[in-house]
Amino acid sequence: MEQARQALEEKAAAPLAARGRTFGVLADGDRLVLAAVNGYGQAADRRRTLEAGFDQHLVKPVDPQHLNDVLALATRRSTSTA
Repeated sequence: MEQARQALEEKAAAPLAARGRTFGVLADGDRLVLAAVNGYGQAADRRRTLEAGFDQHLVKPVDPQHLNDVLALATRRSTSTA
């Protein structure tokens, strides 16, 4: 079961992150911040998410403060390149 979950996760996440990175530069030069949200929060799950190209890994249910921190990070990246 674990192998099937990992295979599905990798099959879905990596191409999505790659597409996000390909089209992730906005007209003003800012880079998208990609956050994965799923129900798995082990260290290996987080590592795979980051290796797939995401900036952040959030575990359901998402802690509102963690989400706020991710949004603040995206805002700082946006304003630091302005």
